Amino acid sequence: MIESLHSYDWPGNIRELVNLLEWSITSAPEVSIIHGKHLPLNIRARLAKSSITKPRDLGIQIYMTQKEKIPEFKEMKEKILSGFEKKYLLELIEYTKGNITEACKISKLSRTRIYSLLKKHEISRLGWDVKNI
Repeated sequence: MIESLHSYDWPGNIRELVNLLEWSITSAPEVSIIHGKHLPLNIRARLAKSSITKPRDLGIQIYMTQKEKIPEFKEMKEKILSGFEKKYLLELIEYTKGNITEACKISKLSRTRIYSLLKKHEISRLGWDVKNI
């Protein structure tokens, strides 16, 4: 909840914050801790929208700052997808402590697909502590 409140831009300043807290408290009187789900829908929608990664955050700015041509769509898509796959796999393997069965359940990927992605990105499930990878 605190992270949500911190990341919100507060266009209405402190009055908006006070109104939000009053609204959240009165809308959920049975709970002792207010969570993000207790925020008004418009605030949750705004927070969700602001958390979406914009295309320029995915690597295109590298080409723009180097004054090179923007790559073809397919090339850029493959680079971004590959980066996403690797990051996802590293987090998945760390979370499951290298347990492939659990990784399959969470990711909904087949055992074969997980192994092929691990091989593609040169990730060892045995070295699941990603800080050492």
